[in-house]
Amino acid sequence: MGALQDRLSVGLIATPRHLLRTCRTTEPLAEVVARNDEGFDYFPVTDSAH
Repeated sequence: MGALQDRLSVGLIATPRHLLRTCRTTEPLAEVVARNDEGFDYFPVTDSAH
C-alpha cells in the first residue's frame, strides 16, 4: 500500500476551486442547508476578515 500511496498526488482527490462549495461565517445555516443540492456532509467556512 505504501508504494501505491507514494505515486498518488493530492490532485487526484482535490476539488477544483470553481467547483468548491463554501459558506461564510455570517451566513445563516438555513441558507447553507437550502442550497446544498449535492448533499455534501460539510462546507468549508470562509471568513472575509482573513
